Amino acid sequence: MEEFPDTFWPSGSEEAGAFASVDMWFALSFVMGLAVLMVFSWRRLFNEREFDINETSDRLLSILPPGTLRGTMILMRAYLIYILVVGTAYTVLSFGGAYVLRVAQKLKIGEESGLSFLSSNMAFDDPAWPLAVSLAFVGLADTIPRLNVVERHIRRLAHRSIGIPPLIRSLTRTVLQIRLQQDGGAHNPRAAEHGAFLQALAALGIEGHRDEFVERLDRIAILSDEVLGDQAVWPSAELHSRFGLAIRPVKQDIEALFSDIDGLLLLLRDAQLQDGAPQNPAKLAHLRRQCHLSMQRAEMVDRDLSMLIAIFAENEPNLPDDAKPLLGRFVDRIYEQRNAGGRVLDRLLLILMLMLVLVWAATFAATLWGLNPVVGPLGNSGTATYLTLLMLTIYAPSALIGLSYQQARLDRRQWRPVFDAKGKVQFPPPVSQYGATFLCGYLPVFVLLLVFYAIFFLMLSNDFGTAKSQFLLFLPVYLVYAVMGGLQSVFSAFAQGEIRKSAPESIALAAPVVHAALVVVILTALFEAYSPLLANRAHGGSVTYWFLIFQASAVAFLVTYLSRSATPEPAPLERTASRGQMP
Repeated sequence: MEEFPDTFWPSGSEEAGAFASVDMWFALSFVMGLAVLMVFSWRRLFNEREFDINETSDRLLSILPPGTLRGTMILMRAYLIYILVVGTAYTVLSFGGAYVLRVAQKLKIGEESGLSFLSSNMAFDDPAWPLAVSLAFVGLADTIPRLNVVERHIRRLAHRSIGIPPLIRSLTRTVLQIRLQQDGGAHNPRAAEHGAFLQALAALGIEGHRDEFVERLDRIAILSDEVLGDQAVWPSAELHSRFGLAIRPVKQDIEALFSDIDGLLLLLRDAQLQDGAPQNPAKLAHLRRQCHLSMQRAEMVDRDLSMLIAIFAENEPNLPDDAKPLLGRFVDRIYEQRNAGGRVLDRLLLILMLMLVLVWAATFAATLWGLNPVVGPLGNSGTATYLTLLMLTIYAPSALIGLSYQQARLDRRQWRPVFDAKGKVQFPPPVSQYGATFLCGYLPVFVLLLVFYAIFFLMLSNDFGTAKSQFLLFLPVYLVYAVMGGLQSVFSAFAQGEIRKSAPESIALAAPVVHAALVVVILTALFEAYSPLLANRAHGGSVTYWFLIFQASAVAFLVTYLSRSATPEPAPLERTASRGQMP
């Protein structure tokens, strides 16, 4: 186990090669292991959260597992991203176990978790090997620090790809901005208490966003009665039971808030004098502080209740016929905002799927006509598959990472737009912000390209020494290809963060056109500088590369264009009472 194998294909002898020979039992074990991995991935992805939360403002996000925050069909998108990454690693380890584990030993990865024991007690072509790999991944994922860090980042990317938690926060802000209307058919069960409370505050001269405070109390009373009350018709009893863990603390906080308000009302009445002046200034100052604390609690309760309504609407968007118009307004606004936020990813995933088909078909046809940029031992279908996977490796993760990074920064109020509200460039421009976006796309794509080309050359040469020399020879190519991934992250983040629905079409087209032009310049310079290198045996002879340049620039244009946001972000929340001070 000390040296690398000389060949990466089964030699036909008794000794196992690095790539396992495939028979019926081995294939069956691989399928069973993949099934175990899929079940584990679903539970890990949607039962364990991997995103930053604020324990005060995002309390419900710390209570509810990620799988309850979005609808089932939307969750499948994140699951697809996660299982593709994890499944690819499982496939490589199953069929190339010898090489992968020996590299791990050289890098001293996993020695403390028993990974070496697994490889030393089972042959790589043993039919049980894939199932053992799957079970080892399930059991050891948390014990290998480097693997755990990578897995957590993949899980975080999958969560953010479907808006968990940024979209939930955005929907919560949308609910908080909806003002109640008197003609909405809603009943306020605490109208008398809150009216008396407002009069008591006015009688003592307590200002400090007094009207906003009472308006918030009315809002909490009405919405809690409509959604959490005994006569509530929406959401369904099944959903109430499913979210009981989050509903109970919210109801307890609402009851505690109103109990505080009732007690505070009694104290306010006691503090009033017949002349309208306070008997005890110290007591009045104490009451003001109590009002301020109650305002803070009301703001927290209102946010939790709004987030709960947003989650309900996400899981049960169809209202019953006897629902009041008030609930219809809320659900319609949530539905509109949710769909607007999901269009970007929908379009992006669609173009990536179409890209797989179109790039493969175009390359296959070009190969038949003698215009292919990669000829030789791959054959027609192999050439088409190679270029399709190359495009996917460069553009798919970088676009998703760019969108995810921009969404994360925006969610934390750390994203600084290039253009202000009037369309003028802000100075100084946020260079460091987009520099970080570039690195977030560049580094993962570079690592993926290393893995991609390592497997590519191993399959092409059948010999480790030859594959290693070819792999190192093309290192400048990987570096340049990774630049294209970094640029895709930058332009996807720019399109999502800067191009809004109200922007002119000329501006919406400018970013993808500039990106496509940069790709043409980069690839043209690369092929001119390394034309002797690219014409060697690995790529199969002297060829023209205009077809590859055209494909890469076209994909860059489409992915960037479809990364633009469909609607503007919700307006910032209005200044609330708890942010002010009682005078």
